[in-house]
Amino acid sequence: MRYCENCRVRIRTPQKRCPLCQGALSGDGSGCEQLFPDLSEETSKLAFWFKIYTFVCVLAAVVCVSLNAALPFDTWWSLFVLAGVACAWLVTVVAIRKRRNLLKNAMWQLVLACIALVLWDWATGWQLWALDYGLPAAVVAALVSMLVIITVRKMSSPEYMIYLLMCCGFGLIPLVLLVCGALKVQWPSIVSSACCVIVLAAFGIFQGGSVWSELKKSLHL
Repeated sequence: MRYCENCRVRIRTPQKRCPLCQGALSGDGSGCEQLFPDLSEETSKLAFWFKIYTFVCVLAAVVCVSLNAALPFDTWWSLFVLAGVACAWLVTVVAIRKRRNLLKNAMWQLVLACIALVLWDWATGWQLWALDYGLPAAVVAALVSMLVIITVRKMSSPEYMIYLLMCCGFGLIPLVLLVCGALKVQWPSIVSSACCVIVLAAFGIFQGGSVWSELKKSLHL
């Protein structure tokens, strides 16, 4: 067991510096044991596989651009491949970075998916399929995934409330577009908006006090 002269505490773990003052510890470390799991090996493995994934993405992009440039194609279809690879890589990065908080991960994926869908629709001639189908589908998918995560992990209301409210608030964007008459196909936005309104109504009826208390904490009211 190691000892800190400054803090006058004994340290049971095999570290060389005091966790309180960061000073050097005395003692030979006999009797010390690792009380917490070592995540360095897991992190290194994840980093290694991510490097492989990044290399595969770059390889696919280079091969497609080379084929498109070398063979007599009428269009630069490889640009769409590049955009798809970039979207897949970005989604994977967010999934890895936010893997500790699945609800935050789902919210980030929802925002990225909506931005990517709008950009794809714009790049392909702005047919409004992103607004008609893409945004409502992304909202419903994120909402369902959050509800599944909450149910499986048996999370308490303070853990999921803000993220679920953010998702429902984001899900009202299709309703705004519907009211403004910016949509060609209306039923997907009606379905997604109805789902969000139902969840918000459930919050207001069954957990109204908890919702207001959590909002005051988050907004520092």
